[in-house]
Amino acid sequence: MISDDLEELYKLLRGSRSANAVLDARALIQENKAVLAFAKLVDARESYMESRSRLLKQVPEEQFKGTSKEDVRNRKVLLRKQEKTHEILKAFEEVMPLVERVAKREEAAAAAEAVSVTVDEIEDEDDEPELVVSPADPSIDDDDAPADDEAVDEPDAPIPSRLATSADITQRFVEAFNDHDDDGQLDLVNDEFGFREVNSDDDIYPSAVYLIRLNEKNFLVRTALTAASDRTIELESVTDERVIKPFSREDFFALGKRHRMVLLTKSLIVEDSSSFDDDDDDENGEQHVLDMAAFGQLLTAAQRSGLVSGADQIGHVRDREFRMEKYDLAYQAIDAIFSRFTADASQRAQQLVREDNDISAGRLKISPKDLQAKRIRDRMQTQEVERARRRFQVVLEGLRVLGSGVS
Repeated sequence: MISDDLEELYKLLRGSRSANAVLDARALIQENKAVLAFAKLVDARESYMESRSRLLKQVPEEQFKGTSKEDVRNRKVLLRKQEKTHEILKAFEEVMPLVERVAKREEAAAAAEAVSVTVDEIEDEDDEPELVVSPADPSIDDDDAPADDEAVDEPDAPIPSRLATSADITQRFVEAFNDHDDDGQLDLVNDEFGFREVNSDDDIYPSAVYLIRLNEKNFLVRTALTAASDRTIELESVTDERVIKPFSREDFFALGKRHRMVLLTKSLIVEDSSSFDDDDDDENGEQHVLDMAAFGQLLTAAQRSGLVSGADQIGHVRDREFRMEKYDLAYQAIDAIFSRFTADASQRAQQLVREDNDISAGRLKISPKDLQAKRIRDRMQTQEVERARRRFQVVLEGLRVLGSGVS
């Protein structure tokens, strides 16, 4: 059982700062609050990895080179600490996918319940055929209200994400990845994952998933459990049986510096559990249920686009005007942010066109490899911008319908 696995993990962590978070996650699992439990577990793992990063990078034979009894004892102590750290990280890797699966099922059930409540309200009130369920609607009991708000972070918090693991690579994703060409593979990865640039040696994590471009081909690889301390980085393909040659630590880091590699992340907001995905938004032109989750998705998309400097204002609008049913004021505030976003997106597009013209005319010198890397980054960022644009349109249309209904 997951509860027993978490208890064993707590015993391994006892005395560490992360132990209490694991204990909290176990209690939340027992209360059927898997989404919150998974968030606690992610925080615990990230905190533990940060606290042990320096320890794992130490080499006992180099740290204590002497032959005295004290040096021999210190080498053994350091080696035992590293072995325990590896054991704890392995325990995290085993239990986290189990908790995440339960969290996704919980999110999907909450979304289905929210849709059911909305349909019942529409059938009961014929005079309001376009009724939109508001989180402040007093006619809905607390127990029946959508639970999406629990999964939305506070507006001042950073984008809720974690390092991607091999458990996030589903068989369906692998089949789609292998069936696409290079550009299609990049689009597929961008739709499913976030990414973080590899800027320093500290960005080399154990059991993490990286997207690497080698010999004009894309590879999704996983690092070994001991990658944080290994001098040679062993890699394993997570999409096929191809053998990936190991890299020295310096060469592996150099891939990131040349923008040939990124570290994949996974959002903690499970967007695919919503009954209203991006395709529905594009087809229908509006989101029929505008709830707290829609603002959370907009906030995440705006932050990931990199073009909304005041993205936290979206959270403030959600917590003030939207909660108080002041839909006209909420519409004006979001529309003002959207206008600035549109202007910045237009400037970015013009800048990309100028750069392409300069490269074509030879005014801007860039190697073929760097040009390919630039185009990959630009394409992925453009997709984030378009995703944010769609989210803005969904929220604005919902607020417009709500405002017209109130008036």
